[in-house]
Amino acid sequence: MPRSTPPGLTVNARKKQPLSDPHETSDSNPAPRAAAAGVSGVPPAMVDGPRLDGIIGASAALFDAEGRVLLIQRGKPPFIGVWSLPGGHIEPGEAPVATARREVGEEAGVAVAEIGFLTRYDVPVRDPSGHLERTLGLAVFYGRVADGAVATAAGDASAARFVALPDLETYALTENCAELVQLAARRLSNHLR
Repeated sequence: MPRSTPPGLTVNARKKQPLSDPHETSDSNPAPRAAAAGVSGVPPAMVDGPRLDGIIGASAALFDAEGRVLLIQRGKPPFIGVWSLPGGHIEPGEAPVATARREVGEEAGVAVAEIGFLTRYDVPVRDPSGHLERTLGLAVFYGRVADGAVATAAGDASAARFVALPDLETYALTENCAELVQLAARRLSNHLR
């Protein structure tokens, strides 16, 4: 039975601008929706909406037909050995959604079937003692991989695999990765209703 494309997701389309969920705010200065609404379980560094100033990278929480999320193990600093969503730096002139698609292919050898904007997230980079050194602005997308996708590590990744959501707690994940995955899973689930 063919799946229909949820609103807010594009199918194999390359756009100049990142895509947003139809429920996102559209004012010129969106505030962190989670904090304003008192939503629990969403880190305060996440900001909903299409405002992407200060963004230097993009990543994607992508799910296979079994509902497992694609993760890669970082092979280079600053997060060497840690599992995270595939993603990386935006190339000059590249749209964040194109970066997410490119990085998924480069790091995991997987094609993106459907993709939509999830949130902006400021990735904390900490020194060995845990003190915050800086943050990296990241556009996070969500969606589905092509049917039959097999993850194969390449590029900056030392490993790549699809992980069942209950198994996330057994992985050494980048800070707030599990929360981003859960947010993406809820968003995708809401679109399928």
